Amino acid sequence: SASTPKKNSFFGGAAILTAGIIIVKLIGALYKVPLGNILTDAGFADFNTAYDIYSLLIIISTGGLPVALSKMVSEANALGRGNQVHKVFQLAVVAFCILGTISFLIMAVFPRQLADAMNNSRSYWSILALAPAVFFICPMSALRGYFQGHSLMTPTAVSQIIEALCKLGVGLALASFAMKSGAGESLAAAGAILGVSLGCLLGMVYMLFCYKGHRAHLRPSKDVPGDSREILRTLAKLAIPITIGSSII
Repeated sequence: SASTPKKNSFFGGAAILTAGIIIVKLIGALYKVPLGNILTDAGFADFNTAYDIYSLLIIISTGGLPVALSKMVSEANALGRGNQVHKVFQLAVVAFCILGTISFLIMAVFPRQLADAMNNSRSYWSILALAPAVFFICPMSALRGYFQGHSLMTPTAVSQIIEALCKLGVGLALASFAMKSGAGESLAAAGAILGVSLGCLLGMVYMLFCYKGHRAHLRPSKDVPGDSREILRTLAKLAIPITIGSSII
């Protein structure tokens, strides 16, 4: 059957993503348990306050776009439209980076206001430390959507593991150092969460290397890509309902 290779590819990709998620969850458990011994309840409150703001901005910035990008890349790829795939990806990256920059500026320019709005003024440093992660994760999400549209799940799984390991190693080390040096629990929480930002940066760099390697092996295509406005309109049509639903949840 012609559908058999596609089915095998789908289940293989699902298995890779599942394995990656399991590893990430285990690393997350290894991160949270010792972090609870390093930070006080007040430090954890700073950590969680920054993470709540980050989570909402990430959903708004990347909630639906990776799915929309993956769908459009998959469709164009199935039709052998290599130039269409490249144009869709380029436009999506621009959209991701604009949203990521806006979200980064909100957290980087208004950390005190956000902390006060969350009734936790001490979380200022944690919000500031997490701001770069909002930007880095946007182009990384575009790259993940691109690879998933090609049924290549390994780059996504590996980048998630890189994020988790960096959060575990760097985050715990900085939090422990801040507490031992007497910097205070707010800075210790910021140190713990800075590992997330660094992990997103390294994950993005890894995905860029994967993208360059993948592009180098693609055959030239002669198809004429579609209109930019129409591509962006389709991306928005697919992404906005998913983003709204995720934000409400």
